[in-house]
Amino acid sequence: MLFRSDVASGKATIGVVPAPAAGASWWTLLASKDAPKIVALLPFVATGKVKAVAIARVAFEPSGSDRSLFVVDSGGSALLRKAGFPARKLAHDGKRELAEIEGFVVGNDARLQSPKLRRVVSVGGYADPLSKI
Repeated sequence: MLFRSDVASGKATIGVVPAPAAGASWWTLLASKDAPKIVALLPFVATGKVKAVAIARVAFEPSGSDRSLFVVDSGGSALLRKAGFPARKLAHDGKRELAEIEGFVVGNDARLQSPKLRRVVSVGGYADPLSKI
């Protein structure tokens, strides 16, 4: 995809792509080593419907009120919940899921090192949207 290659190559600093949804699995491309990561939801103010996400080549930093995103094998969102994470499935492509975890969680978190969780790849995260301006 153009957005990914432009951001990954440094031609663009930030990319804006449609929000993850069932049937559109562009988010699986973010699981590769040097891929950009999700850094924000758009709009930044909570409106009830996420319209897009911003991606960039920056590290996910804690804001104090965050959501972390991971690509996991199918069924992984349920396994994350069993491991004690407040997680939910945002999208899936039949083989993988995009899981959202409440809070700031990074890929080397010891709780993610379960044999049942075979594939857990951080693809970024974002600060919780503002409730009002």
